[in-house]
Amino acid sequence: MSLQTKVTVAFLAFFSIVLLHGVYTLVGQRRLLQNETRERALVLASMLAEMSLDPLLSGHFDRLERQVDSLEAHSGVLFARIINRNGRIVADTNRGNQGWIRTGFAEESPLFRLSSNSKSLNARAPIVFGTTVLGYAEVDLSLDFLNRRLGQTSFVLILALIALIAVAVAFGLYLHIQVLRPLQRVSDTLITDETREITGLIHLRRGVAREIRTVASAIDSMRSRLETYYREEQAVQRLRTLGEISVSLAHEIRNPLEAVSGAVEMIRRAPETSEHQEKFLAIIREEVDVLNRYVSEFTQYGRFDLASETIFALDDLVEDVMVLVTPLAQQQAIHLRAERSDPGLTICASRSHIKRVLVNVLMNAIEACSQGDGIELRTAGDCDIAVITVDDSGSGVPEAIIDHVFDPFVSSRDHGLGLGLALCRSLLECYNGSISLQNRDPQGVRVCIRIPLSTSNASSQGLVL
Repeated sequence: MSLQTKVTVAFLAFFSIVLLHGVYTLVGQRRLLQNETRERALVLASMLAEMSLDPLLSGHFDRLERQVDSLEAHSGVLFARIINRNGRIVADTNRGNQGWIRTGFAEESPLFRLSSNSKSLNARAPIVFGTTVLGYAEVDLSLDFLNRRLGQTSFVLILALIALIAVAVAFGLYLHIQVLRPLQRVSDTLITDETREITGLIHLRRGVAREIRTVASAIDSMRSRLETYYREEQAVQRLRTLGEISVSLAHEIRNPLEAVSGAVEMIRRAPETSEHQEKFLAIIREEVDVLNRYVSEFTQYGRFDLASETIFALDDLVEDVMVLVTPLAQQQAIHLRAERSDPGLTICASRSHIKRVLVNVLMNAIEACSQGDGIELRTAGDCDIAVITVDDSGSGVPEAIIDHVFDPFVSSRDHGLGLGLALCRSLLECYNGSISLQNRDPQGVRVCIRIPLSTSNASSQGLVL
């Protein structure tokens, strides 16, 4: 049973108790007023019986008439009469009834008696001399006063009940707005999908109780910490997996690399090797050495050799990278061009590391593009930062993973390992650099690489700017 259902049941039970209490109070008030009216009627009848004893014994009927007339001063008295033992009415406030004989009077009880109908209450008291009953005194009281009092009481109780219900409804609405609805919103927001992604922060309306906001804030903070812990745990698991496979991969990759290196060396020693061939053989040998270092660093992800830092020209590095990737772009009919806004930029870092970053980014762009698409690489200086921008018109990165593309083992390609951009970020962070990625409108991706310039170049760049 939900909390809202429980609160509704509690309110219905409360209303039922209040209604039963009102009915009980009304019935009790009616019984109390009836008892008061009966006691008053009996008192008046007893008082009239005592006052009528002497006149009845002495036969002074005029005094009896004055006695019954005196009761008319009391509120609610409809009539008063004196009846002798034979049932004859000897005195009555309604003089037209005097002298009449009450039929069936002998069968009526000679003791104190009360009778009532919906409009009046009749009380009879015996007129006793010694042990002899000389007659009876009767007083008839109107029940209009009783009915008015009961009506007033009922009206007050109904008003009180309505006011109580109004207060209860107002309190229920307040409770619903301040507690139940915010708690329902908290409950709805806590629902997560199967990937354990946070569906969003808890948004509460203005005016919600401070305690509810505190609970929602605490839940948001807890969920954020749990999400961070879960992602870190995923990263640790991925790195552990990477460590397990890297050892076996390194051995399997190094053997072919050694074979390629040996074959290149043999070709270079051949006498018929031309200068043009020598150039490409040097490139192959250099790239084999680079791949060998890649394998070594792959086995120790996150720990890179920074001893090879040098100051080199960014334009020369871009030219070398373009020589490497242009043939692949031409094979797929992809337009690749480079633009240098600020010539002469120099960087102090490992040349092979930055080269690897640029090759990786350009290879990703080529794989994302189709025939006829274009890729543009631009370099520029921004104060003491070198900015390298790579724009492509390919398919872009799915929104579901764009925030995690730099995490290990996250890739939008079926055959991708998901380590390229993670390695790029780790390499750049070694030199206080950064890399960012965002989708372009209407399609394509922009990758922005920022890395500090060398000290001398940064000083001259600052003077120029």
